[in-house]
Amino acid sequence: MAWRRLDQDRLVIYYWFFCEVSVVSLVGVALWLSLTPRNPRLTISHTGTTTSLVVCLKVFNPNSHMGIDYSGISFKLYTSSGVVAANFTSGFRQGYKNTTLFHMPIQTNQKLWNASSDVEFKLRVETAFRFRIIKWWTRVHQIASEQRFSKASIKGTARCKYS
Repeated sequence: MAWRRLDQDRLVIYYWFFCEVSVVSLVGVALWLSLTPRNPRLTISHTGTTTSLVVCLKVFNPNSHMGIDYSGISFKLYTSSGVVAANFTSGFRQGYKNTTLFHMPIQTNQKLWNASSDVEFKLRVETAFRFRIIKWWTRVHQIASEQRFSKASIKGTARCKYS
C-alpha cells in the first residue's frame, strides 16, 4: 500500500513538470514567431542632371516592434570599366513601420558621363544594420540593392517623392 502512494506522488510530480515544460515551450515559440525580424526594403529611383546623378533611395522598415540601426549607406556607380562615382551617408536609427527617404547627389566623372548615352551604368547601394528588439541588438546584417540603367533612360528632373 505504501508503494502505491509513492507511485501516485511521483506521477503528480511528473505531470506537473510536463505541464510546466509544455507551457514554457509554447510561450517561447509564440515569442519567437512574433519577434522574427524582416529585412528592410530598399527602393532606388534615379534622376539626372547634366553632370551628376541624383539618387532617390527609399528605405522602409516593415517590422512592427523593431527599430533598425544602420551603420551608413554606401552608393557606388559602376560601368564596365569600374567605379565611376561613390558617395556615403552617415549612420542613423529608423523606427518601426517607418519610411526614410534619401536624396543623394553623386558627382560622376564628367568625361565618361558626357561620352555617350548608350553606356550602361550599375548603381549599387549597400548597408549594414542591426535590429533593435526592446533593449537588445541582434548581430550585424548586410543588405545590398542594384539597379542597371543607361544615361538615356534618366529623366531630367531632380525631385524625390514618396510614392
